[in-house]
Amino acid sequence: MNARTNRNQYAVIFDIGGVLYQMHNTAAQQALEAAWGLVPGTLDKAVFGTAVAQRAMIGQANRQEMWAEAQRRLSLADAVMAQLQTVMLPDDVWDTALLEFAQSLRSRCQTAVLSDAWEGARESVAAYVHDGLFDAIVFSYEVGASKPDPRMYQAVLAQLQIHPHQAMFIDDRAHNVAGAQALGIHAVQFQSREQVITAVLDWLDTRNP
Repeated sequence: MNARTNRNQYAVIFDIGGVLYQMHNTAAQQALEAAWGLVPGTLDKAVFGTAVAQRAMIGQANRQEMWAEAQRRLSLADAVMAQLQTVMLPDDVWDTALLEFAQSLRSRCQTAVLSDAWEGARESVAAYVHDGLFDAIVFSYEVGASKPDPRMYQAVLAQLQIHPHQAMFIDDRAHNVAGAQALGIHAVQFQSREQVITAVLDWLDTRNP
């Protein structure tokens, strides 16, 4: 069996938000909420917790509609929307060490990304998530479903051309982990970079790819 065929036997699949990308700059959000006189947690609900935001995750609304809904809920002037977007989606919270770890795995197995995201995410994260680093990249807005819908996991497995038992999945949300496990995927909930690295290496070692 050649090395390429061997690495294709298994795959490690990463979520983005909360794993490769730490979604929230909590201190900056709290400071902005305090400055605007908002109850803590208000920004999260206004940006990510609306029906429009949920529709955007499955490709039924776009980013402009999602931000417009947040602006309406918060009663913000156009001039401060850029500040809100910078605080809610900062570009400096990528875990570059975990991305480097994913790169190091490619001699042993396939790597993939499976993420709930709004339209345009593929382009906006291309500097960090691209074909040169991952064998498959699947976003919810392209599938028309979001985790833990089985269609999400099935979409990435199909791209990787593997069965559930050949995959390991890392996500920060317990219900997404449970959704993967229900299909027979080995899934773990993200706690820390070190925990994930140990879990991935242990899993691969038991398969000796």
